[in-house]
Amino acid sequence: MFFLFPVCMSVISLLLILKGSIFYLVMTRKASLNLHTLMFRRIINASIEFFDDRFLGNILNRFSEDLLYVDERIPTSLYFVFECFMEMIGVAILMTTVNVTFLIFSIIFIATLFLTTILYLKVANALKRLELSTRSPLVGHINATFEGLSTIKASRVGNILQKEFDRHQDLYTSASIIYVCCFKAYGFVTHVYNTLFLAFIIFYFLFIDKNADVATVGLVITQAMLFTKAQDIGFRKFAKLDNEMTAVDRVLEYTKQKQENKQGMFVENWPKIGEIKYENLSFAYGTKHVLKDLNFTVKHGEKIAVIGRSGAGKTSLILTLLRLYKTEGKILIDSNDIATLPMDLLRENILVVPQDPFLFTGTLRENVDLKRTYSDDQIWEAITKVGLKNLFCSLDNEINSNLELSVGQQQLICLARGLIRKNKIAIFDEITANVDSETEEMIYKIIQENFDSCTVFMITHKMRYVRECDKIMVVDKGNVVEFANLAVLLENKKGVFYNMFTANEQR
Repeated sequence: MFFLFPVCMSVISLLLILKGSIFYLVMTRKASLNLHTLMFRRIINASIEFFDDRFLGNILNRFSEDLLYVDERIPTSLYFVFECFMEMIGVAILMTTVNVTFLIFSIIFIATLFLTTILYLKVANALKRLELSTRSPLVGHINATFEGLSTIKASRVGNILQKEFDRHQDLYTSASIIYVCCFKAYGFVTHVYNTLFLAFIIFYFLFIDKNADVATVGLVITQAMLFTKAQDIGFRKFAKLDNEMTAVDRVLEYTKQKQENKQGMFVENWPKIGEIKYENLSFAYGTKHVLKDLNFTVKHGEKIAVIGRSGAGKTSLILTLLRLYKTEGKILIDSNDIATLPMDLLRENILVVPQDPFLFTGTLRENVDLKRTYSDDQIWEAITKVGLKNLFCSLDNEINSNLELSVGQQQLICLARGLIRKNKIAIFDEITANVDSETEEMIYKIIQENFDSCTVFMITHKMRYVRECDKIMVVDKGNVVEFANLAVLLENKKGVFYNMFTANEQR
């Protein structure tokens, strides 16, 4: 029966270790999920200035490299640190039972290592931040290169992009290797301390406590070797953990960004007709005024062509309808100031089709009906109107990189997404800039046939389509310099639009 005792103790120890490991895994997984969810929500709801001030590579770096540390490396390092320090405490207690003097030696030894670690961390943390910050331009460059790969090949500028990539890669590798060398140097110093500590224990028994029995000497030296091994791993893991916590700090930095104010007073069945009125509206990027004291009214169902030179403020004027930026003055839609409306209500009721089509990875149904509120018949009706019914055999067809869709077909899917919503206000921002002439004709025909009861803003550089619009808004240097129908604008031969129109006709 006596031999069952160690067996039971071993089984109990195994179960406790297993239970502790499972608890630790669940705890760290939950912490990682909470950090990821919090950062994602804060970025999604961040004000537009957040995205203006940061490159895409910086944001991708937070969700890739930094979260990799949070998910995998930090939990492992923290576990080893805790395990090693518990082992050090146990060994120190055992050595103290032999001779109390060893406790003093152990405390001095640990204090020396701790001070050295503090000095190392000041340098290592700065190097780690440098490594992570130099990785962001590299990630952003790779992402931008893949997005513009067709343009790069067509322009035959691959060598230029390769040199830029090498420059970003060299900078990142330089910062990374300096950090690794610094860590290796710290490891070398800790090995020197371990050797000195072990040598002092042996020196103590050789010259001070010569009467100690062999068993005691063997026990202390063996435990001293375990002690130095545990502290070597423990302090190095602690230093590594502190460096890796820089990733957590960078993640938390993105959880403190300024958020959009989405509060407001809900208005039932808004908007009813879609009449828009600008009153003394001004808007500035920083200190530079982009829009200046705009005053105009767009009646229900009017099609407005917004034209002007690049940088004149066309897109900025339209974006003010979505409250992406803080503005001065008022924008009234059906006599309601949009600044007093809930953000979700405002944006859900304004259709925006951008120049570059955006499709989600998923099925056709999920791309057309984002909130899954419409029936299959309604979705097929929208797809049929944009002429894509023959392209898909099912609403569950996956839209991914394997499905080769032209830019025009992608834009038509985005247009179907807008058709099914039946909003009272629609914004089309150069939606035919990247499509062929046949698709271009189809898109404008779809707009004429299906958005007749909708207030439409159409940003375009193509004069041939402004003839179909009720009014033309000419924007120049942030001002609406002309706003009338085609016939009236052509009568003013000194006007901005007349010069633009005649120049286009002469081409």
